[in-house]
Amino acid sequence: MTKAEDIVKGMTEAQKRAVTVMEAYSDSDTPCRSPMALNTSSRFPVQQSRRPAMDKTERYALGIMVEEMGETLKLIGKAMRFGLDAPGPDNAEYEGKTAREMLPTEIGDLHAAIRFAAMAAIFPMSQANDRESWKLAKLLSPNSRDANGNRLAPDLTAHQPKESPHD
Repeated sequence: MTKAEDIVKGMTEAQKRAVTVMEAYSDSDTPCRSPMALNTSSRFPVQQSRRPAMDKTERYALGIMVEEMGETLKLIGKAMRFGLDAPGPDNAEYEGKTAREMLPTEIGDLHAAIRFAAMAAIFPMSQANDRESWKLAKLLSPNSRDANGNRLAPDLTAHQPKESPHD
């Protein structure tokens, strides 16, 4: 028995049907218009999506948010690997600045993308602001605990921030 056969043997029926659907999509040169036809069992029909297509503005707004989130995540990843104050790469993107120096730029770009999406009516900014306030209060509360009973976030009153040359 091959490794693939071992994997398939341990799958549930629903997982096997999902593999069948994925194989049908990948074996085709054109997108499948009828996922219902790919279903191997009438007990669990695969339903065709009835969502309306996004317009150009919505697609752009979501795309710019994803792009800016990616750039922010990349910078945070470098900071976690090399340190917030390690010299950045010597290229036009970072100009040798540290992650700490670049964070305001990337976060500012991300905030602009988020606000643009709100202006494009992707979501109401007031709801995002309300959620932000709720989450911040939860993080700051000494009573908020994780699943292991530990304080959810470090106590910031004891934290002494490093001096920034740009303040």
